[in-house]
Amino acid sequence: MRKVFLLLGFLMATATAFSQVTNDELELVKSILHSERKVFFVQNMNLTTEEFNKFWPIYDKYAEEINKVQASAISDYKKMVNEGDKLSDEQLDQINKNYLKRRKKMLSLQAKYYKIMKKEFGIGAATRFLQIDRFVDVTIRASLFSEMPLIKKK
Repeated sequence: MRKVFLLLGFLMATATAFSQVTNDELELVKSILHSERKVFFVQNMNLTTEEFNKFWPIYDKYAEEINKVQASAISDYKKMVNEGDKLSDEQLDQINKNYLKRRKKMLSLQAKYYKIMKKEFGIGAATRFLQIDRFVDVTIRASLFSEMPLIKKK
């Protein structure tokens, strides 16, 4: 499963890096990532069928909120990859501020849903939820950032 996430993360990075990739192709990659993420949760959450029936509506709300937070990330990644050193200091500053705001919101959402998961399923399942979520997030972000050239501006 880790290889799947690395591959999909790479595809996502490639999709954001090249402007000739269509929005439909990007949406397909996102859809595959979402499906594979769910499979990873199924394989690792150790919940009963009854618990999963409670889990999925909570998870779907979480995923919806995360997607809203991450919506601006794609355009920022594209700017960094495609324009990089041509971006003004103001543009770079705004991209960095956007990133930091997203990370703050992500941490806030993780804390919110950790509490919900802990209340609903106990601390073990809530911990697994955070571990799986962080693993997936870090894997995808590492793939994206590995494709992004470093800014050479001083």
